[in-house]
Amino acid sequence: MLVFPQLSSGANVQYPLVRSDASRTVINTLADGSTVKFEDVSAVRVHWALQLNSLDGAERLALEELFLATEGQLNSFTLLDPASNLLEWNEDFSKTAWVADPLIGKTGSIADPQGGTSAWTVT
Repeated sequence: MLVFPQLSSGANVQYPLVRSDASRTVINTLADGSTVKFEDVSAVRVHWALQLNSLDGAERLALEELFLATEGQLNSFTLLDPASNLLEWNEDFSKTAWVADPLIGKTGSIADPQGGTSAWTVT
């Protein structure tokens, strides 16, 4: 799986960045004249405009390697969305936002430093 490279600063992009979302609404007209509207989730597109300045040699090389591996715009790659909460549900690993390999064990309700039971053990 191809992944957008992380910069030496630890970030995956530089600011400012621009994210545009486009979606399509499907409208069905029923026999009685009423309509039903819903979002066509297969037509959702996200477009990013990233500006990368003052990259060091290793960062530039990593981006060039990604470009060659994806053959420009032909193939896809993963970009962690810097405009979203990348720590969504960071306190509850049972949520669907967390995808774990079957060999990774997760145990919740462990005693935490604040005296509660919100800690997790991951093995």
